Amino acid sequence: MEHFELATFCIHHAAEMNKALGSSPIQQAAVQSFLGNKMKAITCLVAANDACPALPYLLLLGKTQMKAQKFTDAVNSFRKALTLLCLNKTSLSSDSQAAEILYLTGLCYVAQAQLLQQDKALFLLALDAFSSAVKLNHNYADAYHQRGICRMHLKQPKSLQDFNRALSLHPTHFQAYLSRAALFGAEGRYAKAILNCNEAILIQPYSVRAYLYRGVFKFHMKGYRGAVQDLTMAINIDSTCSFAFYNRGVCYQQLKEYELALKDYSIVLLLASRKEIDLKVLINRGLLYLELNDYHNALQDFKAASGKSPGDATIYHALGVLHHRLGQLQESTEAYTQALRLNPFFLDAYVGRGNASMDYGHGQANKQAQRDFLSALHLNPLCSSARISLGYNLQ
Repeated sequence: MEHFELATFCIHHAAEMNKALGSSPIQQAAVQSFLGNKMKAITCLVAANDACPALPYLLLLGKTQMKAQKFTDAVNSFRKALTLLCLNKTSLSSDSQAAEILYLTGLCYVAQAQLLQQDKALFLLALDAFSSAVKLNHNYADAYHQRGICRMHLKQPKSLQDFNRALSLHPTHFQAYLSRAALFGAEGRYAKAILNCNEAILIQPYSVRAYLYRGVFKFHMKGYRGAVQDLTMAINIDSTCSFAFYNRGVCYQQLKEYELALKDYSIVLLLASRKEIDLKVLINRGLLYLELNDYHNALQDFKAASGKSPGDATIYHALGVLHHRLGQLQESTEAYTQALRLNPFFLDAYVGRGNASMDYGHGQANKQAQRDFLSALHLNPLCSSARISLGYNLQ
């Protein structure tokens, strides 16, 4: 009986969907978008607009293209909508519609800029679009906020004025408080950044990002205990937030609570996180193991780090140090050599390789060590470690 009822429901539901799909293009597109068929929704709206160009079609088309991350196509749709609006301009409400279209265009440029690794030209286009939007609608808080973000990316002044304006128009604008906090943080004004995070948390008490920001700012003010509390709150809200675990691990490391730091770093590596965070975790955990004289685990972490960043000479230098401390002289000299291939001016790598060579204890190795110390001194005659090591070598 239950199976029959379920089948009846599915047939009825499908019939309703078919009815909807037989209705207006906007309704058809809405249904397809709801079903996750963004490309079908776009095709439907393109066909409708080609048959009879209309502002609602173009606006919905542009928004759907944004959801499908087809930002260039979305910009073209919004341009057509703006042209159509200018041709049919009959009332003051047209200005607010034009402002919204320009705002959406700006969002497309920002999204493209972020995909293309902070492309300056696209941020400038976005800035122009948001500026045009606020000229048409002086009370457009979101446009002021986005313009402030663009100015931050472009390192232009007046970001703060834009955030202030957005908040004067919309006093509970959560994102504007966080953006203003980020601005103050970038300027090293951590106390003001924390105050803005406080306001953001009052608006959204369960925001992971707000607690994460505040924790990081407290860390920069050396308030490690307070930072741990905020980052723990972020983790309680979202137990998969790798940024919170990583930053809390750094705080524990500063507090010399090494076991807790190791635990947080290990959790980050178990979570699906960005490559650059994993790399930082491996380096930090490797240094922590080194501080605890656990050379074997430190070596494993730096080996993993070298796989993620094969062009980093400092990682190979650390491998050289660890192999040397474990008495693995050949591996040590090979790691130092790789560091010098990547950076021929790396003084510590010359000195490290020289010291590892000396430990072989025969004449040929001593001569090789002498050449390394002299190379370091040639690059910097004031390098005390090279001069002291050369003295031991000659002795």
